[in-house]
Amino acid sequence: MQEPQVIELTASDVHWPMDNNPPYLMIGGGRYPRRTNIDPFPCYPHDLGLVKDLVTEITELWPIPFETKFYVLHFETPDRTNGWAQMDAIEYDGKGGVKEWAASIALQGKRIPVHPAMTRYLVPHECGHLVEDAINASRGEHADNRKILQEYAALRGMECKDLAEGGTWHQHVGEIFANDFRILVAKREVEFWPHSGIPRPENLAAVIEWWEARKAELMEVQSAVAV
Repeated sequence: MQEPQVIELTASDVHWPMDNNPPYLMIGGGRYPRRTNIDPFPCYPHDLGLVKDLVTEITELWPIPFETKFYVLHFETPDRTNGWAQMDAIEYDGKGGVKEWAASIALQGKRIPVHPAMTRYLVPHECGHLVEDAINASRGEHADNRKILQEYAALRGMECKDLAEGGTWHQHVGEIFANDFRILVAKREVEFWPHSGIPRPENLAAVIEWWEARKAELMEVQSAVAV
């Protein structure tokens, strides 16, 4: 398993099309990064040293079994989110399936300096999305098929919505999954629970047991590989 990479994307990495399309950055895992449109207004990035420390800490707690890149942007994208995680298929098996995946996380810059608590929140949160993909893959599922979220929604006693939309982000089970990982496993910025009306994970025995079982499965896999 390759060590994760932390990559800073600055003004020198911006592509400016001649056809009046928006400027963009190339972001993504493997050999085929994605063209990602940006707002060219200059922004402040997350602290690079802090990001590197957090990446080391979190991936030691829960190794990500894909080639993984963490992008630290000096710009925002038009959606104005804090960041995102994505999976890219880089090799197919010839039978309609994926033989090899690559993962990436992008941390967006902001127009005013980013508080370090935001970085400490965001890195493990986005890693939580990749943990979801890793569990899917370990079960022989398509890494980004979201099937595990149906199971997690049932565990949480909630509806499994397909997309997070404006005003409903806090109700999306994928975001709850990522924040449960941040609190129960990474134990970072635990006082921040941005899901109004939804119980915190520390108060739910079934959720705690689910994460303990997944961690035990991971340890078994690691032991088998080591042997």
